[in-house]
Amino acid sequence: MTKRLKNLKCGAETRWGSTIYHYEDLINPPEETASIYGNFARKSEGTKIRKEALPPKQGDLPLPQDIPQDHLQYLPTYEDFGFEQKEFVEKDYDRQCLDFIGGEAEGLKRLNDYLWEYKGMKDYKKLRNGFLGPNFSSKLSPWMANGSLSPRSIYWQVKKWEEQNGGENEHSKHFIAELLWRDFWHYWAYKHSDQIFFPYGHANRSQTKSWRLNTEIIRLWKEGQTGLPIIDAI
Repeated sequence: MTKRLKNLKCGAETRWGSTIYHYEDLINPPEETASIYGNFARKSEGTKIRKEALPPKQGDLPLPQDIPQDHLQYLPTYEDFGFEQKEFVEKDYDRQCLDFIGGEAEGLKRLNDYLWEYKGMKDYKKLRNGFLGPNFSSKLSPWMANGSLSPRSIYWQVKKWEEQNGGENEHSKHFIAELLWRDFWHYWAYKHSDQIFFPYGHANRSQTKSWRLNTEIIRLWKEGQTGLPIIDAI
């Protein structure tokens, strides 16, 4: 995208927002620390955590004058992509514990429901590995994964909750620790780049491991029908 914009004589700026710790603020670069979590946690301790960036106000991001107005009003439909709308809105997944609806508004709603309405920091550590029901964990991962919800926003909301509820407790402390585990894996992937997708991983263990291909097992795994409850629940 940056290359195409450059050809159009249009600049592009990127913002690091997928982790709690900003890359530029890390005390030690992830290339040196992101091998095992303990090492990363120790060498990242004391890293400042930036405040949330304020959203732009109307008029802060003016559009080029030569963009046709109909381009700004057009939104593609399901049919434009070759699907029927009912494929997406009429399915009833009776096994799911929560309706995962995309977008920032829904992500913030889920954060509010879990943190403030349900008061998730009262029992998170005790229940976090459960799978049945919507509040055994925060269920915020999908919105963080696609960028709809910033982990930094979640962090500061938890800190706000602590301020209003007697300070840090074992559950809020553990919740933030899990977010930092997420940071570690992001920086681990940053360190190893596309090698994490190699058939034998970033360490290239082709001499000691060999892959087996069983299409029936793969099908059962995809459909959540392996017979192993913890695998099927995920």
